[in-house]
Amino acid sequence: MNPEPAAPSPSSLARHRQNWQRKVRRCITKVRQGSEDWCEAQSEGLRAANRLANDLVLLKAFLLQSQSAVGGLEKSGGGELSGLRDAAVEKLRRRARIEAREVERAHEKLGQCLEVLTAGARDLKVGDTLAPLDEAAVRRLRAEQSVYWTLTPNSYLKKVEGVVRCYEKEYEAKTTVLSFLIDTVDALQSENIVPNDDLEDKLKVQLVAWMLEPELDLVSLQDLEDTFALEKGLCKQY
Repeated sequence: MNPEPAAPSPSSLARHRQNWQRKVRRCITKVRQGSEDWCEAQSEGLRAANRLANDLVLLKAFLLQSQSAVGGLEKSGGGELSGLRDAAVEKLRRRARIEAREVERAHEKLGQCLEVLTAGARDLKVGDTLAPLDEAAVRRLRAEQSVYWTLTPNSYLKKVEGVVRCYEKEYEAKTTVLSFLIDTVDALQSENIVPNDDLEDKLKVQLVAWMLEPELDLVSLQDLEDTFALEKGLCKQY
């Protein structure tokens, strides 16, 4: 029978704990940075989406307006208003394309924020390279040894993964909003399109979904921050 591996020495345990403290600090820094940058990108996207929605509603109104009504308005202007409808429609279409790209760029920034958050979780998944602990001892310490005061590496990982999952779900929701906006802009580029009467209602639903971020669990994010600060403070104090 193979002999039981020797228990980790006190110095080895201390190195292991310090190593995990560094990992947790790196992880929390990335989670904090990713969530803060997310807020900025989401606000940028919301502003662009609001401008886009307003222009789409105006564009719909022009496209639904009868040619005879516009023609009468142009004639009453003595020729000065010639081509009013076509010029207005083209300008709104051009602005809508620009604004859609702005929402898309904000969405890309959100994706980058999600990558930062995911990298934070990945820091806690990387195996311990400290020697001479064997694999079984490392697994046990991940589950049992506190990083600062009471929470173990596995406990921190579980909390961080919960935060990342809700951001992943919210990113998927915003992808759906972006897809709707782009499809609407593309459809309204056609001269033959007949916009739906319920376009305003659909736009409102998409804007509310982007703004309220129903998939985000900010309580779990705050819990992670508060727990880290408390445990780190207790470790220093005692």
